Amino acid sequence: MDTGILNLPIGTATEPREQALCSEISRQLKNLEDDADLTSASDFYVAQKWDRLNTRLGLSTVGVSGAVIVIGAAASIKGLEDWQTYFTALSTILAAAATVIGSVLTFLKPSERGARYREFANKHKALGNRIRIYRTVNMGEDGTLTGLSEKLAAFSSEKDILNSDNPPIPRDAFRSASKEMLEKREPKARLNGTKSPIIAVDTDTASSPASRGSAHRASSEPAPVSVSGRA
Repeated sequence: MDTGILNLPIGTATEPREQALCSEISRQLKNLEDDADLTSASDFYVAQKWDRLNTRLGLSTVGVSGAVIVIGAAASIKGLEDWQTYFTALSTILAAAATVIGSVLTFLKPSERGARYREFANKHKALGNRIRIYRTVNMGEDGTLTGLSEKLAAFSSEKDILNSDNPPIPRDAFRSASKEMLEKREPKARLNGTKSPIIAVDTDTASSPASRGSAHRASSEPAPVSVSGRA
């Protein structure tokens, strides 16, 4: 949080000071919301990549195994005795390929990895939705700055815990998710007559969940996701 706002002169009116603090808390909540949405989209992106890999490896195993069966059946056909050597060699090669693909599938476990990323994507999405509802609907019902500050700290702590447990996210996932979010927000910005939002991603630290965890503490540290426009 901006220390300049917290350290207003003593003579400053209480009401403007409270309004400034409420605006700052609202801005921090918007940053947390954007960060949660971006991380959720990035997790979904990685989960889809693992799902596609799982599908390809699974279909490859089935296809190669089926080819081995077909070749074995063809080798038993009368009149193809001269091709037995080729059938045997081809069957051996395909069987070895099927074994290798199966071993890769077992080692990587893409289905489990995809499920884990999808789990955290849903958790970040749920957190972002809760923050959005509180910021736009329930925030005005909380009459004290202490209550607002405690709610901000609770959301920030929850986000930090999710970040620390979240599997590593590749930089290309953050870039793709950021681009997708920007494309979704541009039409809304034009419709509302506001400037196009800018989603900034720190690619030097994007792949580290721990480094993202401290991005939205209630402090003066810059957020990894910022939107210039109306909060």
